[in-house]
Amino acid sequence: MASETNIFGTNQRFKDAVDLINTLPDDRFPLVLVRLIQKLHLKNEDPFTTAEKEQLQNVFSLKAADVQAVIDSCSFIFEQAAYYAVKSDIFGFQLEKSGFSSGKVNAFQNVWSDGASDLLSRLRKQTLIPQQLSDVSWRFHMQMAQSTLSKLKEPSALFRLHLKSTSGEESDRAVNLEFGREELFSFFTKLEMIQEQLDNLV
Repeated sequence: MASETNIFGTNQRFKDAVDLINTLPDDRFPLVLVRLIQKLHLKNEDPFTTAEKEQLQNVFSLKAADVQAVIDSCSFIFEQAAYYAVKSDIFGFQLEKSGFSSGKVNAFQNVWSDGASDLLSRLRKQTLIPQQLSDVSWRFHMQMAQSTLSKLKEPSALFRLHLKSTSGEESDRAVNLEFGREELFSFFTKLEMIQEQLDNLV
């Protein structure tokens, strides 16, 4: 099934990420992949610290948003590979079909061959999330700067995520989130990748 289906989808944002990743040096790119596959099962932990992301900006001569796009896209690739439990040769075929250069295909394959077994084992041990999203409400927020009322701070988007228990217990609650422009863009990018992944399962 995985060899016939494009497990990464045809999302334009993903295609742009492929082009970006192809510009990275082949000798240093695998180090990013090794870190990602080691941390992928830790859903509440960012694989790179803020300082490390700044180092990646300098090493690869990228903007912060581009570094995040690389991290998100490579994580998505490994997540898809894990879901389908693909063999190395099928993985390579899928990467080539998506437009990756031979150097990047080899890097992904080598890291996947070395780390897939441990990753799949860790993912199988994870427990299911005890709560599900039941509703989302949102609004824009514009706050005046303290120094002068003539200037405005950067607007933000406020989200309220309503969660419900999957165990039947009365433990409904809400989580409030605030996003700036770049944070919202990064969040939207991840949602698009998730939607692409869900679409591939249908």
